[in-house]
Amino acid sequence: MLPRARGQRRWDLLISRFDAPVCYVYIAYIEVLMPTVTTRLDNETQAKLEALAKATDRSRSWLVADAIRRYVEEESWQVAAIEEGVRQADAGDFASDEEVKQAFAKLDVNAG
Repeated sequence: MLPRARGQRRWDLLISRFDAPVCYVYIAYIEVLMPTVTTRLDNETQAKLEALAKATDRSRSWLVADAIRRYVEEESWQVAAIEEGVRQADAGDFASDEEVKQAFAKLDVNAG
């Protein structure tokens, strides 16, 4: 064990003894365990996925997970909008005939 100098840390003593900077590098790798999903792809899609993975320097898993993430976000937004429309319709919250005609008139469409 190295002696401690007054107000000086141990690694400071190492640096002064070797007259060279000392660098400590800590590399931590954390693997996050996530559920696995298996799917079947036709040969053409599989080949395109392989080519895209190679071109983008990404794994197939990363590309598939990213595509699914985007799809789920888009579909979730649409489902929420539809559910809100159904809720409004169930509550009887409709536009009047006059409001519909005005909206279509702005679009230069004959509303009846």
